[in-house]
Amino acid sequence: MAEFLLDANILIGVFRGENELRSFVENLDATIDTTVYVELIQGAKNKSEVEQIEVALSQFDVLHFDEGVSRKTIDLIRTYSKEPQFNVW
Repeated sequence: MAEFLLDANILIGVFRGENELRSFVENLDATIDTTVYVELIQGAKNKSEVEQIEVALSQFDVLHFDEGVSRKTIDLIRTYSKEPQFNVW
């Protein structure tokens, strides 16, 4: 099991180009949890950015509180997040 559990704000800093932070994180024995994974892909601007974030997150093991529920949550957000919005009225 990993020694550190990373929070979303640390990874947001890495994604924003904080190179010192990136170097530090790259050398950690770290994992992320489902909540962090979901927060990061929810914060993406579009599907392309979701894909880029997921590539970056693939280097980490994901700690699932309940693996089935966590995986379903990620799948649903990946599928339906950033879809064009429509007005029903």
